Amino acid sequence: MKKLLVSTICSFFCITLFAQTTTKNMTNLRSNSSMNNDSMLSITTPMPKASLPVLETYISTDIVSVIKQKTAGGDQLYDITAVTAVAMPQSWDYVVRVIRNGSMVTEKMDSTGNPINQ
Repeated sequence: MKKLLVSTICSFFCITLFAQTTTKNMTNLRSNSSMNNDSMLSITTPMPKASLPVLETYISTDIVSVIKQKTAGGDQLYDITAVTAVAMPQSWDYVVRVIRNGSMVTEKMDSTGNPINQ
């Protein structure tokens, strides 16, 4: 009996909260539609945009600026990932993906921004 009473009270609160939200939204819609007949057409939702380049691992700002300068020929820098260099394990190479003519291209660069042959 106690569970039934608690569930009934919880249901009542949920319905009350839902009704308040709906009434508030309907009031806003009515006031907006009274100002403009095309109010539903004028509602726009901004699309979220990523801050490019996406850094997959920690990369210093001077390396990012060097790579941006090297890929600036009409390509949009998408992301950069640091990987251990094969020749010298104490240094880093960078896997860089750019958007070139609408397609994703992956390049491997050293810390000076020069391409590495894979």
